[in-house]
Amino acid sequence: MSEAEAEGEGPWWRRRVPAALAQGCAGDRWREERGEAALEAGGVLRVDPRGFFLVWRAPDRNAEVVDLCSVSDVYFGGLPKDPKLVGQLARHGEDVAEKTLTVVTGADFVNLTHHNYVFPSAELAQVWLEGLRKITHNHKMGHLSVQTNLLKQWTFVRLSVNARGKVPLQLVVELLAQAPARSERPSDAGLRSERQETLSQALADAGLDRSQVKSVEPEALTFEIFEALYRAACPRPDIDDLYTKICGDDAAAAAGAGAGAGLSAEKFRAFLNERQRDQRLNEILRPLYSAKHTADLIRALEPSASARANGRMTRDGFFRYLTSDEATPVALDRLDVYMDMTQPLAHYFINSSHNTYLVGRQFAGSSSVEMYRQVLLSGCRCVELDTWDGSNGEPIVTHGHAMCSDILLRDVLYAIADTAFVASEWPVVLSIENHCTRPQQQRIAQLMEEALGPLLLREPLPEFPLKAGVELPSPWALRRKVLVKNKRLKPDEERAQLELFRQGQLVIEDDDDDQDDPQVPGECAGLGNADSPKSAFEGDEGVRPASPVALPPCDAPRATPSAPEEPPRPQEQEGAEEGSAARPPTALSLQLSSSSSTSAPSGAKGSFAATPEEDDAPLPYVHVTSTSKVHPWLSSLVNYVEPVKFPGFTAAQQRDMHYHMSSFAETTGQSLVNKFGRELINYNKRQMTRIYPKGVRVDSSNFIPQIFWNGGCQMVSLNFQTPDLPMQLNQGKFEPNGNAGYVLKPDIMRRADRDFDPFTEAPVDGVIAGQCSVQVISGQFLCERPATTYVEVDMYGLPIDTIRREFRTRAVPNNGLNPVYNEEPFLFRLVVLPDLALLRVSAMEEGGRLLGQRVLPLDGLQPGYRHIPLRSEANQPLPLAQLFCYIEIKIYVPAGYEDLTAALLDPRGHRLAREAAAAAAAAAGGGEGAEAEAGDARLKKGEEPWPFVSVEMAPLRALPAFRRLAQRHCTEVRSLRARHHKQLLREGRRQSEEIEKMAARKDPLSLVADSEIRPLVRAQAGAWSELRARHVRAEWELVKRQLAAQEALLLRLQEEAHHRQRKELKRMHDRQKRELTAQQAKASVEAMRALAQEEEEMPAACGSGAALNGTSVEAGGAGAGVGAFGRHSRTDRKRRMRERMRSNTNLFLREMRMLMARQDKTMERLTAQHAQARDALFKEMQRIFELYNNEELEYSLQPKIENYV
Repeated sequence: MSEAEAEGEGPWWRRRVPAALAQGCAGDRWREERGEAALEAGGVLRVDPRGFFLVWRAPDRNAEVVDLCSVSDVYFGGLPKDPKLVGQLARHGEDVAEKTLTVVTGADFVNLTHHNYVFPSAELAQVWLEGLRKITHNHKMGHLSVQTNLLKQWTFVRLSVNARGKVPLQLVVELLAQAPARSERPSDAGLRSERQETLSQALADAGLDRSQVKSVEPEALTFEIFEALYRAACPRPDIDDLYTKICGDDAAAAAGAGAGAGLSAEKFRAFLNERQRDQRLNEILRPLYSAKHTADLIRALEPSASARANGRMTRDGFFRYLTSDEATPVALDRLDVYMDMTQPLAHYFINSSHNTYLVGRQFAGSSSVEMYRQVLLSGCRCVELDTWDGSNGEPIVTHGHAMCSDILLRDVLYAIADTAFVASEWPVVLSIENHCTRPQQQRIAQLMEEALGPLLLREPLPEFPLKAGVELPSPWALRRKVLVKNKRLKPDEERAQLELFRQGQLVIEDDDDDQDDPQVPGECAGLGNADSPKSAFEGDEGVRPASPVALPPCDAPRATPSAPEEPPRPQEQEGAEEGSAARPPTALSLQLSSSSSTSAPSGAKGSFAATPEEDDAPLPYVHVTSTSKVHPWLSSLVNYVEPVKFPGFTAAQQRDMHYHMSSFAETTGQSLVNKFGRELINYNKRQMTRIYPKGVRVDSSNFIPQIFWNGGCQMVSLNFQTPDLPMQLNQGKFEPNGNAGYVLKPDIMRRADRDFDPFTEAPVDGVIAGQCSVQVISGQFLCERPATTYVEVDMYGLPIDTIRREFRTRAVPNNGLNPVYNEEPFLFRLVVLPDLALLRVSAMEEGGRLLGQRVLPLDGLQPGYRHIPLRSEANQPLPLAQLFCYIEIKIYVPAGYEDLTAALLDPRGHRLAREAAAAAAAAAGGGEGAEAEAGDARLKKGEEPWPFVSVEMAPLRALPAFRRLAQRHCTEVRSLRARHHKQLLREGRRQSEEIEKMAARKDPLSLVADSEIRPLVRAQAGAWSELRARHVRAEWELVKRQLAAQEALLLRLQEEAHHRQRKELKRMHDRQKRELTAQQAKASVEAMRALAQEEEEMPAACGSGAALNGTSVEAGGAGAGVGAFGRHSRTDRKRRMRERMRSNTNLFLREMRMLMARQDKTMERLTAQHAQARDALFKEMQRIFELYNNEELEYSLQPKIENYV
């Protein structure tokens, strides 16, 4: 970057510096710190044109340069306490306070330094106040690229002139050498000497020989010289290796020799599209890098004129690209307010503070008005005020009965009015924990009206009345408004009392005698501590017994346990919200708490066992006031954030009061998340929830807020005075979206038609799961000492997404300047909800000391090679400290679907690969393989031979049982016919004898005409016919009985055959299930063996050496990462094993469902076949019956007269 380019206008990170500030102003400066007072008169105060620094130059003194990133507050100051200093300032007149500006700087919210500047006039002081407030609180300054950070440090050096107005070269050397100036260790001295010698040589090469010149004019130290010094002080072999790798086989380009020196535009463009671009983006909406865009980048970043003319990029140009704004780790559009700010308040996470007034411990700590200014100016949108009765009728803010100092509520409210909307215009919530009597509550309302003025939301917006079913207003509708969260009277009662108050007829009784009586925990369960073992779910209104055996409140009927499907519901109790009235436990309180801790069984529903930390911690007192004692004026100021007792999820849904909200201690809130995660998320789609630290955190430590963001809780309140890991996560969470203090929840946590389980372990429908890998390549300017450093990479999100303290690089010894880790990528295989995930990288010194950290939301992270600027423990930018990483972000693909995904992403390439594989298989003699594949295809299509033949009549008639029956039937028929034949013979002989007997008495010639013979013949013919008819009917009846018996036997035999077939089919189905289960078990075992083999192979591939923990790291770092690799592989194996088992289980269930579907179809087919066979049997038997019936009918129609011959 040339100096002319450095002076260019309009970079994305810059706010225009007002002309009056850039021009500077003469004035005085006074300090009063730690009992020492000093005045510097006749100096000049100005801001550099880029808005980096505030510079003070007094006569005959070195310039003092203040980083505007460290400026947390600017306000009109008052007079010093030192009498001598007051006298010295008297020359400025009586309005010296109006001419004085106080600039507050600090590394965190507590350790602050005050710079007091006295201007010539109050008007000019006002101009500077407005100008400084415009250019400070520029959160984009924390996202500067390496090149811009280098520009900032160059500006710092040029502004840090000595008394003669020149830049000391020693300052440049000390800044870039990153070696301790004073150290007794020989290694430090040697390192300092070596680095300073390198920089001295670089200065000499630039014409600035330190042996001859000790200081130079600022103009002589150009940006090109400073950049060259930076490159000399911190060599980058990692970037050189990457450049060589990209150049590939083009040795001339990689070496930078000849006309073809440098990386070609084509290869650079391929690098941009393949490595630096998010592959998940739509190529139509977000096109690939074009040739024109690539050429523009080369022209803008390449320092060599010849390379620019040839359209190529040298190593220096490539270095500038990787350190420019084009390669920032965070998408620049995410730094502005880019989210939809027109949705209901409940749809946002809100940056919230707990016990804002405290600057230290919760017990015996100090309170400060300054904390409200610091917190609000940092972007916090919800602050807490614990109000108590003060002397002279003035309410105070303090931690009640905890031996904390007091501050006036009046001062707090005016500080809030002054700073609430300087850094953010979005609404601020005042969470009041009210312990005041009604006369002082009236004073609270009066002070709010006076101090906040038009900023105070006095009544609901017309579009959003306080009615059931009406959504909360949006942050956009509440811009620059302050909302009051306090107990509220019932609407009718408030209306009546407010009318009386306006008429001057409201009688306010002195209720000092019966308010805020301290209760010993254990005397009354309704007044129990939020963090005691007896506590249950608590809201703003207090707690409810955890089980039926706990005592009810002293002045309330005994509580009944909640329904099984509902969590326990807290009872209303003001002041118990956050256990604010904490004091050391007395012997009686300890005894009662010990005896009451066992009142609720640990396994009872709604009870939560205390942790050892809670058992050992002091139990805070709880002070109770009645809701009915809220002053109507103060009650009327409560809009949209009305605290109520938590009624349970079902009752809250039925009431549908969106403006009702509840608060929970972290222990209770975590129990809600764990046991009622779905219900809590659905509740928070409509109403708001506030979470605060448990009372035993007397050291003002914090909990991990991610737990409650997973449950959709909007206000997760933290102790801002403690710069710990939870605060770093909170600051990283709310930095995007313009540091507005409001972050829109993921869509699935806002939509009423979606149900979400925060403990899901599989991708959710409608949410694109992600996969992230981070390769830590190197670090720069991590530590000024030659320390042993390593890097940890963590992920915070849903429980399945959270991975902590598992991924760490090998340790690089004795190098805090430019350690090269060059680790294998740390892979976060599955991120179920990327919109909720946070990535944290931290540089650590051996021994666990934090050197620098950065928390980045995953949804705004840019893939590719990125330099990640680091922050301090308190989230302040660290000059030049950074990590160089390669980041990959992809769409998560479940195991087994990689080929399908590849085919969808690149259909042509996938088809060509398949064709090539098929051709290779055919060339290797793949005939049998083709046949086997066809066979497998047939099996998959279900073309297996049907094993069951239809049981028809013919095979049934061949069965022995039927043959025996048929033989018996034949015997019966023959016997019947034999009897009939004998009867016919007897009847024939009898008739013949009768004729012969009669014919013996007659003349043979006259027998034909004989009158006696004719009747006899007719009678015998009739008898014969009747006998024959009886024989036929008897035979038909016998045959019918035999047919019925045969039918019954055939049906029984057929049913037995069908039963055998069904039994065989069931055996087949059971065998198929066993085979499928065995295949699944085999796949699981093979997966476990594969992962175990990977675990065994990884240490072997890494070499041998000492682990990071337990033994020292050998010089040179060879094999120093074995322990880390071992831990990583084992941990990753467990995680991958869970994923593999989950994938196998899902596959098994899917295959089992498919198998059962196929089996159901085969059973249906067999059942249909059986029914068809039964129908066929019935039809055949019916046909036989019809044959006999037809024969009988035919016989009945024939003549019946027969004669015996």
